[in-house]
Amino acid sequence: MRTAVKPSGATVGILELKKGVNANGYGFYSISLPKGQYQVKASYLGYETQIISLNLDQNKQLNIEMLPKKCINHRNRDKGCSER
Repeated sequence: MRTAVKPSGATVGILELKKGVNANGYGFYSISLPKGQYQVKASYLGYETQIISLNLDQNKQLNIEMLPKKCINHRNRDKGCSER
């Protein structure tokens, strides 16, 4: 499975196998897995954790969009945090 996740350096793991990798500087990563059903977890500090169900029956590309966590208060807005 080859894929991309932004931001670069995010951690991508397979929950069932307790196996994971870090995305490179461009946000790309690769994990070799046998066919099967998996829960893919992508996380990065300051971003919402994403958990995606994956039925792997052939080579697949999975692009994961990482969303910033919600601001706790208005003082964080000037630090690049926006309310959703």
